Formats: sequence, C-alpha cells, structure tokens
Amino acid sequence: MKWFFAINDFSNSLETYFQLIKVAVYTAKNNTSLEPFCIYDGTENELTKWLRRNNVNIIFQRTPHYEKLKNTLPRWFSTAAGAFLRVEIPKIIEKNCFGDEYVLYTDCDVMFLDNVEDYLRNLTCKYFAIGPQDNPNDWKEWVNTGVMYMNVINLLKVHEEFNIYIDKNLSKLVTQSYDQGAYKQFFRGQWDRLDLTMNWKSYWKPNPETKILHFHGPKPVETQLQQIENNQLPPDHTYYKMGLINNNFWHHTKLWQDVYQIVKNQKIDLVTAVKKNLARYQNRLQEIKVDLKRWQS
Repeated sequence: MKWFFAINDFSNSLETYFQLIKVAVYTAKNNTSLEPFCIYDGTENELTKWLRRNNVNIIFQRTPHYEKLKNTLPRWFSTAAGAFLRVEIPKIIEKNCFGDEYVLYTDCDVMFLDNVEDYLRNLTCKYFAIGPQDNPNDWKEWVNTGVMYMNVINLLKVHEEFNIYIDKNLSKLVTQSYDQGAYKQFFRGQWDRLDLTMNWKSYWKPNPETKILHFHGPKPVETQLQQIENNQLPPDHTYYKMGLINNNFWHHTKLWQDVYQIVKNQKIDLVTAVKKNLARYQNRLQEIKVDLKRWQS
C-alpha cells in the first residue's frame, strides 16, 4: 500500500520537519510494508538526497493555489503551499497510472509503531476515513486529517469541484488549519471513522495498541523542547492552555528521541565508513606513487 506525506522546501520549519520525516520513514520501513511517497515542492537538497538513499519515491508537485497564496496571502504562503499539496493525491495517482483505489496519507510528524496494512485492508470509505482531533470522543466537528485513509477513485470524481471550493475560500481556510478546514467543510458529514489507534495523539495516555502515533501540536524535536522547557514558545502556541504538554507527551517524546538517535547514528556510521574507505584509497594511492617512483628510477 502506498503511503504519502508532503513537504515544501520554503517552509519556515523545514529543518524541524526534516527530522520528523526521518523518524516517520524509518519507523514505516521497520514496522510496516508501506511504500513511501513524498509529495515535494522544491529543489534538490539534503532532504531529497536522504529520501532517495532511503528508497522514498519523490513526486515533484505544486499546488494549483500556489500563485494566489503567494500574491494575496503571503503571511500564510510558506505553510499553506505545502499543506494543500495533499489535495493533489488523487490526480497524482491518475497521472502516474498507479491504479490504486485506496492510499494512506499522514502528516510528517508521525511514528509507525505497528503494522497498519492488516487493518486498512479490510476498511472501506466513501471519500476518506479520519479520526478525532484532541478529543477522542468528538467525531463530528473536531476531526483531524493528519492521518487519512483516502478513497482516491471517489476523491478524483470531485477533485475539480473541491479545488474550486478551496480557491473561492482561501482567505478563510488559511485561518482554519488550511487543507484540514477545507476537507472538514467541503465533505462535512461524509467522512468515515478511522480507528483511534491509527491517529493516536502524543498527549493521550500511552496505548500498547497504537499503530500510528501523531505529534499533533507540540513537536518532539530538540529546538521546540528547549522552547517548552524555557517557556519561550511563541504567543500563538496555546499548547499549555490546551493541555497538550503533559506527562503523556513527554513519555512519547522519549520514544521519538530514541528512534531519532538511531537514525542519527546511522548517518554517523555512514560517514565513518566513507572516511575509512577514503583513508584506504589514499593509502593505496601513496603505495602506487612509491612503486611508480621506484620504476622510474
């Protein structure tokens, strides 16, 4: 089953999301059999190099709302241009002749703790299946599209109409969680339920059945943790008031950090191996030079 996530290289938090992506990809590769696809708006950089080294398919794509966002809503542009990329998944499936009926989408800030395919294989939905936001009992209004099981065939049927709706309501949607607001309003009352374990929030009580852990809200990366510990979060971050920074968050953050250390060490091991090979080749080159000098004399 194909798994999609999306990012743009002009995001204000690119380095943060690069770290989150590494953990998401690593845990998907080790705990699932998902085929990862990154929908990417940007140029080649260290992120794309890392993705390719880790067998992630890169789909270069730009939201059709790019120019309007850039020219009329510059304050929200860098985030919105990446957020609306997921809307293009049905078109991507069609354009590349993938032939999938269902695919999985997640935000970048997730960890795969267990296999998801067995559950998803038996799941059907009209357009998409999602879970609740911060309240696990609210399936009507406060839903979260950070993990979506998408019926791409049916979504493709309304794709143009959906994008027209987004275009007409962009100025409102950028203040309502971007594409999440668009999905919630355009498809109101038409979403199906995704099991809670498929979008388990980091501030909820630890659950051994969790399949996908979602760091919705505060992120487990070092830069934000330092802001949290020093009470230096920007004023628009209301995580404390919402109760999202609690013992459960710190418990799950430790899980994330343990995995991130493994990913970082892999990079160190790779660098060490390259340095060893370089040293070996340099030594061999020196031996050849000595032999050549002897032969010439």
